[in-house]
Amino acid sequence: MKKLITGAIVTATALVMGVSALGATFSDVEGTAYAWAQSYIEDMADRGLISGYEDGTFKPGNTVSKIEAISLFARAMGSRSELNSKALEYAMEEYGDIVDTYDLNFGQEDVAYMLYRGALTQSEADSYLKGDTKNQPMLRYEAATIITKAMGGDGEAKRNLVLDMEYTDVSQIPSSAKKYVYYVTEKGIMSGMGDGTFSPKTSLLRAEVAVMLSNTVEAMDLSVNELVINSIDSTAMTINMSYPDSEAYDLAYTVDTRFYIEGVKSEAVEIPAGVRAVVNQVVDGILYVDVKSAIPDQEIYGIFKSYQNINGVLTVVVAIPNSTSTETYTCVSGISNIKKNGASATIRDMKDGDYVILTLSDGLVNAISAIDKTTTIKSATIEAINYNATTPTLTISHDDETYDGMVLEIGDNVTVQKDGEYLDMNSVYRGDKVTITLEYGVVSKIVAQSTKKTVDGTIRAVNISSEPTIIVLVNGEEVTYDVTTDVEITINGEPGTLYDFRVGDKVTLTTESNAVTKISSTAAQSTAGNISGTITAVNSSFGFIRIQAVDSAGSTYEETVYCKDGKTTFITAAGNSKSFKDLAVGNVVSAYGSITNGAFEATSVIIIS
Repeated sequence: MKKLITGAIVTATALVMGVSALGATFSDVEGTAYAWAQSYIEDMADRGLISGYEDGTFKPGNTVSKIEAISLFARAMGSRSELNSKALEYAMEEYGDIVDTYDLNFGQEDVAYMLYRGALTQSEADSYLKGDTKNQPMLRYEAATIITKAMGGDGEAKRNLVLDMEYTDVSQIPSSAKKYVYYVTEKGIMSGMGDGTFSPKTSLLRAEVAVMLSNTVEAMDLSVNELVINSIDSTAMTINMSYPDSEAYDLAYTVDTRFYIEGVKSEAVEIPAGVRAVVNQVVDGILYVDVKSAIPDQEIYGIFKSYQNINGVLTVVVAIPNSTSTETYTCVSGISNIKKNGASATIRDMKDGDYVILTLSDGLVNAISAIDKTTTIKSATIEAINYNATTPTLTISHDDETYDGMVLEIGDNVTVQKDGEYLDMNSVYRGDKVTITLEYGVVSKIVAQSTKKTVDGTIRAVNISSEPTIIVLVNGEEVTYDVTTDVEITINGEPGTLYDFRVGDKVTLTTESNAVTKISSTAAQSTAGNISGTITAVNSSFGFIRIQAVDSAGSTYEETVYCKDGKTTFITAAGNSKSFKDLAVGNVVSAYGSITNGAFEATSVIIIS
């Protein structure tokens, strides 16, 4: 591995262009023949990209060497961004030996970065930097080539089939450079000499490079961010990404976007979901996506076995629940986010058998949270119970962030005590206050207490599934309740089912925490009803249609009409028999039936057109 050359950016830049002069005005620019470049020079100096000399001058008429120009434009494309430091390491590892052959006094990292990003080929670098060539002035056509590639525009430039340039000396531009001259001209990075020529083989001056650098920075509008890659759609060529713990969004990439996984150039489809990546984005899209580790961020739950600290590298060995295997995980250097039983701790406080949660980012452990092998968690609240997984789990909330959000495996022989009675897991509901005992991180005992209430409300929705829920309007607020497997339902004193309820039914619920154990309803007297209008929605899952109609005052309104095969007769205006599946949005219909508790249930639907 090549040693990464370090140092402040201003110091490195001083080797390229002189001495840093933030906020300075240069005595040999203002009021001179180079005043046209003054604002650009000062802007780039303020950003620390170019500098003046110790005597307060800028020397705008001096030429710029090839290595100076390459170094400057590499920095414009993010070579010195802190978030790109890992990419710079990979660049030096891969190209350090090649860069060494150029015997450079500065800019080694910048050249390696250009090679790594594909902005320079080795043959191009040889032509610019071998021997004393690196100290020769950069020519204008060479600058056009370097700038285009630094901006990630090589692909676009090559795809331009028509190069319509108005320079009078187009014939003097080397054929291999014409597409790049056209690109920088169209992007407003470079222009002619004022006499109609491009002057491709004229040496680049310091004043000119300040203007070009400023134009490049503005045109690119480079931003470098660390994001989480949620998914990649290679057909639509979009990346769904987000900042950690923030809302996700889609960003388009192009055929020219370069993807890297741990420093290796890769394809977009090879990037796994959930990984962190450094994204270099410009106005025209994404330039680079650098995945620092192919291992997604994750939490590992297990039993602590041992640790080792060799030469400052800390590793922990964890036994995986329901498995005979153990796994070894490496920690980030100087890991300090370690807790045990909610208090700050060190790795030496961990004991064989402790239940641990390892938080991994980029494949390395950056946080360890542990609790004793036999632990009691008091004052928790059940947030969710998942029986659908291979191993049933429950999720808890807690005022202590150590336990808040924990997902805990439910043991096969878990003991449940609720409201003073020994019951089973079916009696534990979302919202119950619990004390949980863990044995090696697995729930072995639950002592639960429910808040029991009787509430009156109006049904807003019924979700019939393997885990049914009911939404009820209570005191003006919609509340979602879980429906227990043994829920007792009575309608007018007779046994009923969830299928018997409609939106608008008045109900009395007996609840335990966030679960309903009893639902009772006294059906109101039905009244006859009919409605004619146009179907705006058809819901076969819940057996209803929505009809838009006009009332006697001429106002438009919509009505939900429940109708199902077997309970409702469907016919056409000509008398032909139909079924619910024949109904479609846009049909004009007349529905006849009864209205109970505000719910319209059709006995017949006539399809007019």
